[in-house]
Amino acid sequence: MGTKLIDREDWNVEPLGSLIREAYHLSVLRHPTGIVAPYDSKLWENALAVESLSKLSPESNVLGVGAGLEVTSFMLANRGLNVFASDIYLAADQWDEPALKAFALNPELVFPNYSRERIFPMHVDARFLPFPDEYFDGVYSSGSLEHFGSEEDIVQSIKEIIRVMKVGARASISTEFRVSGPQGQITWDPSVYLFTKEFLSTIFLDIPDVSVIGGFDQIDPSLVDSKEKPTDLLTFLTGEKSYLNGEIDIYPNLLMSHLGFKFCSIHLEIEKIKHSKVARSEKFHSKINSADAERFNSLNKSRVSIEKNSQSTDLPNLRLRTRLKNDYLDTLNAFDHYKKYSRNPLKRFMALVCSIGLKLVGKLARLAIRVNS
Repeated sequence: MGTKLIDREDWNVEPLGSLIREAYHLSVLRHPTGIVAPYDSKLWENALAVESLSKLSPESNVLGVGAGLEVTSFMLANRGLNVFASDIYLAADQWDEPALKAFALNPELVFPNYSRERIFPMHVDARFLPFPDEYFDGVYSSGSLEHFGSEEDIVQSIKEIIRVMKVGARASISTEFRVSGPQGQITWDPSVYLFTKEFLSTIFLDIPDVSVIGGFDQIDPSLVDSKEKPTDLLTFLTGEKSYLNGEIDIYPNLLMSHLGFKFCSIHLEIEKIKHSKVARSEKFHSKINSADAERFNSLNKSRVSIEKNSQSTDLPNLRLRTRLKNDYLDTLNAFDHYKKYSRNPLKRFMALVCSIGLKLVGKLARLAIRVNS
């Protein structure tokens, strides 16, 4: 489909609609049952990545940048592609840590139904990809680029993506797009960058080796703003239900709002059109090596713990425990977000109480697991 903003009409356009439904069914354990392919921007991003790359011939090599636990990796593997899923899987962050480390050791722990020997998880920082020039037949990155840091870090990551693409290869990149917001502010949080049409145009104007399929001329954020009612980010994170056309729609996150900002997903499809020799920055290399050195001490502990569980527990139970840990951290993160950003003092206090209670439940659960192991 090329470069475009999210649109609910895409759920009814084939083959994208079928791919959205496929992505939903693969990730069904993360969604309530009884609702078919909700209006979830993550499903839209996953489906567009698969649509962009699924025409590649079997045995083609594709790279996932900030791949996390995306169903995209498994959908592409099931289509006969060799998927190099890269992310900072061993980072000692709270976000999805148990599930990410489990995936890095064995993807089957997270998604059992995929084409084996097709997915290769790798702990990689996107700012300095450890691959030769023009190695990959395609690249995908969904919902990750906005978390890569400063504008300099983001531009460096895009340059690295283009460097490792073969001539003629395409990249599917989905990220957050700023529809509107306070004047002079890019975002409410440095860890979430909201892209603009102007910034994206500037990036690719300075990189003549690629062509943006569809261009940026047709990107009009006012169309999304006029068609969609924004969903409050905190409401979405805490899982409160809303109703649309008389049906429960748990994920109406096509247009989100937070602290005066409105934002949505944008999909970029780019093609590398000529050979290039990119000078790599050692500054980023040294920063990444320093960060990875700090993670090294915890690597063996994590590996031993997960491998011990793999030997002592049957796989279905281990997958369930991994998912429960993942959902626990998601919920805890939502409460922490409420504590930090909610303007309502009562909600901040309630989030604090719930967060403390949830942490206590987590400790009791871990104790019970140790006792029963």
